[in-house]
Amino acid sequence: MSMLRAALAWTLEEAKAQATAVTILAGDLSMARELGPGLHSRAVRELAELAAEAVRLAVLSDRQAGASWAQIGAGLGISADTARRRYARLRFHWSPEGPSFGMRRTEPVRTSRNHTSGSPRPP
Repeated sequence: MSMLRAALAWTLEEAKAQATAVTILAGDLSMARELGPGLHSRAVRELAELAAEAVRLAVLSDRQAGASWAQIGAGLGISADTARRRYARLRFHWSPEGPSFGMRRTEPVRTSRNHTSGSPRPP
């Protein structure tokens, strides 16, 4: 399994665990009171961040497998142009520490207007 697919699988497992935690919190009001106000909102925000990361990793994985922007857009329910604009600049950067250090694992790469090779802009 490639590192990209391993990262996608890890992110989906994290999202599953977070969804389970949110479900438990939603059913136990006394636990939510003990753990403090805003807990549900924080838990759902973290779930949304994991879902967004999973989408980025899925797009990268599909591109690596040869999918067109039209195919990716169709899968996401958006146009090919919108998919390309949102995700064409993503690059895979995996750190085993991942989110515990506040690092995004997929990041857009900055490019200048004249530098279109898809690699990071030279210094």
